[in-house]
Amino acid sequence: MVVVLGAEAERMRTELAGLAVWVAVNPRWQEGLSTSLRAGLAALEAPSADAAPLDAVLFTTCDQPRITAGTLRALIAAYGVTRPAVTACAYAGAVGVPALFDRALFAELLALSGDAGAKQVIARHRDRLVTVPAPDAAFDVDTALDARRLADGAPES
Repeated sequence: MVVVLGAEAERMRTELAGLAVWVAVNPRWQEGLSTSLRAGLAALEAPSADAAPLDAVLFTTCDQPRITAGTLRALIAAYGVTRPAVTACAYAGAVGVPALFDRALFAELLALSGDAGAKQVIARHRDRLVTVPAPDAAFDVDTALDARRLADGAPES
């Protein structure tokens, strides 16, 4: 597992101490979400003597705190059935991350720029998309109000 850090990377690195994760620092984080996707994928694809080539990559974000391990396992299981180009979560009338991308899309993910995330890659491959219901992915923390609602245990709205 790779955790991509951007703003305040050194402070965040201490939060990850002791966890079984690789840390990739994205020095270009201010240029947008695509730089974090590229940094994470590049870290996973870095040559390693003991690592086999990846068949797929699963991206998730840190602002969806209610996502469960069960949701991630369901994505991996759904991918294993037919190995579609994209296996993504379906929630609140949308399709998005967490999402698993087959190796065939790695070049497309690496070509993203600016604040573009994986949603545009998902949209381009709807004909080769499998979705997994994931109501836990509907809640994300983008504002101080969202953070208060999370701390209060309020349901997503």
